[in-house]
Amino acid sequence: MKGSLLKKLHLNFEFKFEYEGHVIEARASGISAKEEVFVDGECVSSKRSFGLSSTHEFLIEGEVFKVHFDVGGFLLSNIRCDLLLGDDVVRSESLSSLKGQKGSWKMILSFFVIGLVAGFLSAKFALWLLG
Repeated sequence: MKGSLLKKLHLNFEFKFEYEGHVIEARASGISAKEEVFVDGECVSSKRSFGLSSTHEFLIEGEVFKVHFDVGGFLLSNIRCDLLLGDDVVRSESLSSLKGQKGSWKMILSFFVIGLVAGFLSAKFALWLLG
């Protein structure tokens, strides 16, 4: 199966809205915190946001639109994306990094165990170096 590793791990989120003949795409990365908004294939807003919510403002045919990202948690990576015309929500979509994945809790538990083992081994190594 082709596609980026970040997509397969569900750490990149992509939303696509259609409004009056225009295609608005919003992308957010759970790793780099980079967010981008495209209108008809052209990037109209790009920034890095390390907070739990952010808003991008742009114009389409003289009208002010906004794309608002809202992250619902770090562990489960629930993210909602709203398309607003002025202050009115036109469209809204939600995605989750764990939605529809078999063995999601096994994956989380595996990362936790790997972290514990890595931390334990690092501490043992540091104590060995210090004597």
